Amino acid sequence: VQLQQRQLQGLQYLLQNFENKRVLICMHGRALRSFLCLLTGQPLANMDTFEHTNTCLYILRKQLHTNLFEIIESNQTKHLNATGY
Repeated sequence: VQLQQRQLQGLQYLLQNFENKRVLICMHGRALRSFLCLLTGQPLANMDTFEHTNTCLYILRKQLHTNLFEIIESNQTKHLNATGY
């Protein structure tokens, strides 16, 4: 819960200072799962429903009129392939 409270402070900073900008955030898996719960409005108890692998990407988009995000791509690793996109 303390981790998610700190993440909320960081999210508020990003929303205030980088609105309508693309932002890349890098973090460890457990922190990622907590942050995804925060971004999507899921209870912290649901954190294990978010799969992840090393160096994966989650691509999200902010919903209009809320501070929640929708997941566009999850656990994406296409960037690791030799051919890329």
